[in-house]
Amino acid sequence: QKFNQFMDCLPFTGLYTRFWTAVSTKKETMAAYDYKPGWPELTEFVGTVRFEVLCAAFIFVNMVCICLEIQGVQASEIGMISGICQGFYVLEWFARVIGLSWIWLVDGLNALDTVVCFWLVIKVFVPDSLIWQNLSVLRLIRLVRITQKCKDRPALREFYLLAVGLQKSAGLIAATFAIIVGTIGMFGIAAYYVIGLDPTTDSRILWRFETYPIAFFTMFQLFTGDGWSDMVRILAVSHPFSAMALTLFVGVALVL
Repeated sequence: QKFNQFMDCLPFTGLYTRFWTAVSTKKETMAAYDYKPGWPELTEFVGTVRFEVLCAAFIFVNMVCICLEIQGVQASEIGMISGICQGFYVLEWFARVIGLSWIWLVDGLNALDTVVCFWLVIKVFVPDSLIWQNLSVLRLIRLVRITQKCKDRPALREFYLLAVGLQKSAGLIAATFAIIVGTIGMFGIAAYYVIGLDPTTDSRILWRFETYPIAFFTMFQLFTGDGWSDMVRILAVSHPFSAMALTLFVGVALVL
């Protein structure tokens, strides 16, 4: 409620509340017994298992094409098949929006599908460049739709529950990641000033802390437990306190 009140205070007063009110009204209308969609045949078709299996098949074939492209396989057939799959994505998007109405776009996964589809349309009219090649990975987002349909198969339901669990714990994972990055950054700054700026530090260790980005990466390496004992043994000879600090950092990493 407080979040809604905050959103209503923005320049577009009430826009946020009116939007979600329209969403709720539309959902209630569609859930009514006497609701009649504008395209009943299309609505029925996009809700069938056959349609989902067809979409999953195109997604799987497109993922195979992406893997072959990444491996450097040059074949006109691969590009043609990939183009057909991308064209099907656009047709699928229009079929879902027309058959299930605009309310379908509110779901987070469907919004990601929309981003992928519109990117494919823009790519057709914009010359190929390095940015389009790098953004090809966006098509991998469509694999999530396959995992969503695993709930309809008893043998794969555990896989679907695992995917749902990861989705619901995304906030907790993000918070944990923020704590880890903050901890590494704090110790990285200390290591840079204490070890990296000290000219008496052993040359075998000094290059690992010469700049803050390098020090941050080194602390990340220590966080994973890779090679920390060798660094501590070398530092313990001339900088025992620094060696103890790195050991403390590794202990914190184990706790986290």
